[in-house]
Order: sequence, then C-alpha cells, then structure tokens
Amino acid sequence: MKRTSLAAGLTAAAVVVLALTSCAPAVHGPSTATTHPHVTAKPKPTATQAAAPSVRVPVKCSSLFSDAVAAGLIDSPVKVHRDETTPVVDITDIVQRQYGSLDCVWGGDRQDGGYVQALTIDITPDAAAGFAANLAGFSSDNAPVTLNTAGDKSVYGCIVQGDLDCVSNMLVGSYWVTANIQVLSGSSATLAAANARIQQVLTTVASALGAAKAGPAWNPPGAALPGFCSAAGSTAQVNTALGVTDFTVAGEDQASADAASYTQLPGVYTQCTWQSAGGTSAFTYASIAMLRGGAWVLPSLPGQLNSRAYMLGAYTAMAIPGATSAAGNCSTAANECLVAVSIGSLLVVISIDDPSTAQSTAALTKLVAAITAS
Repeated sequence: MKRTSLAAGLTAAAVVVLALTSCAPAVHGPSTATTHPHVTAKPKPTATQAAAPSVRVPVKCSSLFSDAVAAGLIDSPVKVHRDETTPVVDITDIVQRQYGSLDCVWGGDRQDGGYVQALTIDITPDAAAGFAANLAGFSSDNAPVTLNTAGDKSVYGCIVQGDLDCVSNMLVGSYWVTANIQVLSGSSATLAAANARIQQVLTTVASALGAAKAGPAWNPPGAALPGFCSAAGSTAQVNTALGVTDFTVAGEDQASADAASYTQLPGVYTQCTWQSAGGTSAFTYASIAMLRGGAWVLPSLPGQLNSRAYMLGAYTAMAIPGATSAAGNCSTAANECLVAVSIGSLLVVISIDDPSTAQSTAALTKLVAAITAS
C-alpha cells in the first residue's frame, strides 16, 4: 500500500468615521438668509482581505506554454493540467495556494498519483531570502549543473539515462522559480537537447515575470499553531487515541528545497508522523499536518479527488466530534483514512489506517480532542 504524504491574517475591522460639518444657526421669522443642510462625510471603512487566498503571481500558466509546446518538452501529449484555477485538495497544494504561489503542471500519463511525463513550474513570490539560503545546495543535489543562464540567478542540471530528468531553480526579482522536466521512459533526447529544453523553460518564465509585481499577501487568521507536534507527551496521546502502545516518532523523507516547499513556513505550517515499531496492530501509521488559518478550504473539498492519494476516491463531507467541519475519504480496502478537519480557523489533515469505520472514527475523534487541547 502506498501512503499519502502530508508534506508543508489578521482581518482589519471596518472603521466608520462620521465627520459632521458645523451648521448655521436656526433663523426665526422672515429672512432672506440661506440655510445650509447638515453635511455628513461618507464613511471610509478600512479594507478587509478576501475570505480565501488566491494566487499572487500575475502570470497565468497558459501564457507560459501552450499544450503543443509543452508536449514537445515532455515527449508526450498533455493530458492533465494544473494551473491557477485548479481547486486545491492535497495539503501541499493548499499551503502553496495560501501563500499565493503559482503551481503549473502539464502532465502526460499518470501513475501512482504522479506523472510519467511532466513539466512542472512553481513560482513563489517574496522568496529571495529562501533562494539565497539554498543556493549552495542546488549544485550538490543536481550535479553537473549549468549556472546563471536566465533570470537574476539560475542553476539547472539534467540527467539522461533512458529517463530524462531536469531540475532547475531560478531567481527573478523576489520570485523563486522551480521548474522540472520529467520523462520516466522512452525519451530519445540527448543531454544537449535536455539542457536546451530546461533552458527554454527558464528563459520563458524569466521573460514573463520581468518586473511583474506580486499581489498582497493573505494573512492567515487565528492564533498560533497548537504545540501538538512538538509536545513531549504527544506520542503517548497518539498511542492512546489509536489503542496501541508502540508508536514512535518517524522521520519524513526530506526532499530538496524548492519554491513549493518554501511556502511551508514555520509558525504557519507543521507536520508530525508516527509509526508502529512492530506493525502488528490495527493502526501502524499516523500523520498530522496543521496549517494556521487554512479552514477556508473546507467548504470546497467535498466532491474533489485528491490526485496525490491515488488509492482513495473523492472527498465527502464528514462529521467528526470536536471539529468545526470535516471532509475526507476513508477506505478499508486501501486501509487508509485521509481526513481534513477545521478547528476554528485551523486546518488539520490527518492520515491514519482504516481497519474499520468504527475504529477510524473513534481514533479521529480522540486525535482532534488532543490537538484542540494542546
């Protein structure tokens, strides 16, 4: 069974000010004086932010590459798109949208929740510091590399060994761009051709961004994240919630830093994972991700399919005691339960085994209570 990976504002009150002009005194008896009515200044409420965040990058995916051009880059017809209009369902995509990043995908055939062929581009605003902090690591992750051929700074590396894999990162102003080309099999491209393809991508994106100004940040409402993922007693609470005794904290696979992962900011996003040491109980795994202010996404989830959770169906509305609202999909056949709940303005995404509806519901209820109390 393949597990689903769970990767990573203050609304100003309207202020009404009524300013009254001075009025002329009342006139008694006949008079030719002209009286002036009271004049009331129009109220000027302070602007409030939108109820839900939107992409802050003033570029559309379709303006970067047509399907025909993208098909030439990935050696396959484009069958799947993800762009600024795509509803976000998976926690990694929700975090990106809340930050305001642009996530573009031109995909070919799908396999196990991913793509056999794909061009992916992530553009994150206000990320120059993150790019600089990770610049040294780009070369070591993707050697040999080509440096500074587009934007303000850039680095890319391609490997062609039956598969074709190009990874690139670029800085354009304050935008961090990560662009990848992947063809898992069947590409006849040479290394020189692969390099030319990723160079074309970087040049095109750099030209499109130019001096484009990012939209304003969306400030996530709500208090600080609960301390559940860092609390010393959380492991015991997870064991109790799942009716097991041998769960321990498990490390997550760490991918290379990129424009997408940069949006998983400390204080806004956190994740923690546990697994069974022996794997003999009904529950063997638990993962919890939390996003401050992310409750805005809950109303849009029912009916949506999480394409990254390839063994699960579409989300449905659920009732989890203690949660403000909930939506998810649980499957005893896949032995997985993936549920998003809101606790006030907080979004919590929980992934656990699904040995039975009764057991998973009871476990979810206890986990929500423990997170709420933390």
